[in-house]
Amino acid sequence: MINSVILMGIAGTDPEVFKREKGGDIVSFNLACHETWQSDGRVFERTHWVRCVAFGRTAEHCSQKVSKGSRVVVQGSLSYSEWDDQRGTRQNRLEVRLQSVDVVSTPRILHEQQA
Repeated sequence: MINSVILMGIAGTDPEVFKREKGGDIVSFNLACHETWQSDGRVFERTHWVRCVAFGRTAEHCSQKVSKGSRVVVQGSLSYSEWDDQRGTRQNRLEVRLQSVDVVSTPRILHEQQA
């Protein structure tokens, strides 16, 4: 089986850095991926929010290069987890575990291009 994901979108948050007890960082951020389609002569848009998580060197790269508003291309694999929260409610999460991140443009560059 193949578990591979490639997405292009805009970072909706600055990367959040978590220190691991065993060393190394974990970085996570939310990626906004926009979808546009037409139906019956009307144009529709939808934004999908995807949680992205990175470890090791990829985490280090994200924390240094990605910021809120950056346009990025990410590649990784899907990871699903379940747990019970403090109230005993079952929670779940689907996220992309990043293997590579390419920053296409930063918010500063986007602002300069629009001016």
